[in-house]
Amino acid sequence: MSDYGNLARKITLLETDKRFADLKIRLFHDNISQAKFFREIITGYIEKNEDILAFVDSVKEKRGYQSVGKIKKTKKMVTAGRKSSYDFRLNQEEIEDLFDIIEMEEEL
Repeated sequence: MSDYGNLARKITLLETDKRFADLKIRLFHDNISQAKFFREIITGYIEKNEDILAFVDSVKEKRGYQSVGKIKKTKKMVTAGRKSSYDFRLNQEEIEDLFDIIEMEEEL
C-alpha cells in the first residue's frame, strides 16, 4: 500500500537575511504564517489560479525564462482549455488531464 500523496515533504530555499526579514514583516502585517503563505502559493500554482499564473508569466517574461511567444501560446492554450471545460462541463479529473496535455505541449 502506497502513501503517495500523504507523505510530508520539506521544501527549503536560501534567501538573504534582508529579504527574509522583509518577508517576515509582510507576513506579520498580513497575519499569515510563513508555512500557510507558501502552502497557499503552491496550491494556487498547482491549481492554475489565474492571478498566480499571470504573475508567473510576468516573471518568465521579465527574467527571460521563457519567450514572449511561448508565454502567449501557453496562455492561449490555458484559455482554450478553460473554455472547453466550461463548454463540455468536464469533471476535475478530465480538467487535470487537459491541463497535463497542455503542459506537455508547452514542453515541446
